[in-house]
Amino acid sequence: MKRLPLDRHALIAAAIYLALGGAWISLSDWLLALTVSDSAALTTYQTYKGWAFVAVMALLAYALISRMGRQLTALRESERRLAEDEAAIHALNEELEQRVAERTLALEGANRELESFAYSVSHDLRAPLRALNGFAHLLEGDEDCKLNAASRQMIARIRANAEKMDVLIDDILEFSRTGSSEMKREKIDVRALAQTVAAELQSDYPAAQIDIGDLPVAVGDPPMLRQVWMNLIGNALKFSSRRAAPRIEIAAARDAEGSVVYSIRDNGAGFDMTYAARLFGVFQRMHRADDFPGTGAGLAIVKRIVERHGGRIWAEAVADEGATFRFTLPACVAADSAFGAAS
Repeated sequence: MKRLPLDRHALIAAAIYLALGGAWISLSDWLLALTVSDSAALTTYQTYKGWAFVAVMALLAYALISRMGRQLTALRESERRLAEDEAAIHALNEELEQRVAERTLALEGANRELESFAYSVSHDLRAPLRALNGFAHLLEGDEDCKLNAASRQMIARIRANAEKMDVLIDDILEFSRTGSSEMKREKIDVRALAQTVAAELQSDYPAAQIDIGDLPVAVGDPPMLRQVWMNLIGNALKFSSRRAAPRIEIAAARDAEGSVVYSIRDNGAGFDMTYAARLFGVFQRMHRADDFPGTGAGLAIVKRIVERHGGRIWAEAVADEGATFRFTLPACVAADSAFGAAS
């Protein structure tokens, strides 16, 4: 026969009841026997005592059962409210999921329209730009056309601005692609990638010294992450190119949350942190184009790529003392553990 489980609290209550009841009966009988000598009167008092005990127990039982009834009613009311709240939450979740799905579809449609618009604009702009550049080139090389120095300078400006516009169009297309292109997830040797990119770029900056430390393996899209390193290392080389001894330091460390943070530090022109909020905006620049060429789209592209990988990017700088760009990426678990042990 299966034994019923014992409730420890119920057993304790029963023991207390028995102890108090036994003590009351023994003590009351002793007091009555001590104070009442008539046996008939003693029997009457004991009867009264018994009924008084029954009445007190009845009141206690009533109070206990009433309290249990109120608690049971409150529990049922709480269960009813909980069921209503769960139903409301379920309905809200369904509504939110529907809204997310609708907005996702709308966003995908907007991205497709934006990409289509970017390609259309690039196609519509490139043709007149090439024609403008071509005509300027023909005019500049026409020996029969008598051009003075000022005219030739204006033609050179026309060609330079046409070429700059062509680069801007390329950057617009690149920016639109980073937000809509399909991503691949592969294990990437980040140190080898940084070394390859640095070697390619350093040919234009032979005086620069590039130090690359231990960089943990990451998981991400190889072409996109190559673009990140190309832009960040290229910026570091460009903005430190006017130093007598340009120096770039590439390293990795852990933040307070245990994530791996990659950093690119240079000793170049730096910038005023007052304007850091616009640093990663499209076509935002911290320096004049005459001082450092570029369109200002590179960091916006980098930010979009890093965020699509689930990371974040930020910068610290001091004007005329250099800048440090840091970003996080999803780490490869095995390599990340080895990095933690080595460090």
